[in-house]
Amino acid sequence: MKDKPILFSGPMVRAILEDRKTQTRRVIKPQPTKNDIACIDIELLDTDGLYRTWLSNPDGGIDQDYNPEIWKSPYQVGQHLWVRETWQYAQAGINIIYRADETWGDLRHLIVDYKWRPSIFMPRKFSRITLEVTEVRCERLQEIDEIDAIHEGVHVDALHELKSYSYPNKKHFEYLWDSINGKKYPWSSNPWVWVISFKRIKP
Repeated sequence: MKDKPILFSGPMVRAILEDRKTQTRRVIKPQPTKNDIACIDIELLDTDGLYRTWLSNPDGGIDQDYNPEIWKSPYQVGQHLWVRETWQYAQAGINIIYRADETWGDLRHLIVDYKWRPSIFMPRKFSRITLEVTEVRCERLQEIDEIDAIHEGVHVDALHELKSYSYPNKKHFEYLWDSINGKKYPWSSNPWVWVISFKRIKP
């Protein structure tokens, strides 16, 4: 099974390094377009990770007929993912500086230039985090619960304004999601997402 890259923002990189983040949600593309789709069947059809969408009965059951559209999970259980993050070349014997590190400012004088390099351009040899996929499933975005919101790395204790909500971790995740995906797939649109659970492979 081929290793694959995966992008994370600075706060999410820190959450992974602190072992607070063990899940990520990625938008399913293309999105199901029929209103009568009840769920995406989570049973793998073959070893390539293909899923089919099933249609709902008026009584809420699942029809035998299915939407002929097929989606493929981007990641598979057991697969290794190497993390791409924002970075910069350094000098004086230090190869790389990572923007996610809260102490990077102490090394400011070693940076080759002050233009951070986007995570998408990080070569694998500079990746410092490897993850192993432990579970893949699919669901609607708003189905996330409080426990999974914590697994997503949210950190509600520091956000006093969220404590009045019945589900503060879920609310925090909503803010986090919209800050990253709000333009194309806002929380309010409740898109279908892949839920990818993982563990960090420590050196």
